Amino acid sequence: MDGGRFEYNKPTPTQAPVAPGSKFTVASSKDLEKKGYTFGGWSDGSRIYKDKASYTMGSSNVVFTAVWIAKQYKIAWNIKSNGGASGGVAGASKYTAGAPITTLPTNAVRPGKVFKGWYTSAKGGTKITSGYLVATPFGDVTFYAQFA
Repeated sequence: MDGGRFEYNKPTPTQAPVAPGSKFTVASSKDLEKKGYTFGGWSDGSRIYKDKASYTMGSSNVVFTAVWIAKQYKIAWNIKSNGGASGGVAGASKYTAGAPITTLPTNAVRPGKVFKGWYTSAKGGTKITSGYLVATPFGDVTFYAQFA
């Protein structure tokens, strides 16, 4: 199931033998879960089928594998937390669970100060650089502009 899980005490989807050329309905995804992902369908190795889709049995056995799609979450770039002005910086972007953040706003401004970078906290925290992986990648996050 590619790292997903079935709800506790629920049966794993199975299919009784089906004769070649016969149709059957692929399993429901109702009891499937993989944190940070949504269920994208069932793959037979050549095509992806939606939940409860009709499938025509071929001449050999088939195994369906769950397809998972990584969720995207919001990043809020807080420019004003330490007296900064926008300077044209976008206020929000997105990241995909498990993928590094590759683009950071660079033009935050605070009169008379030098932009130090983006951090996980308004004061202190971890500096965010290109390639940063969100520590708990299952939800929206806020990063803060810091100035020296």
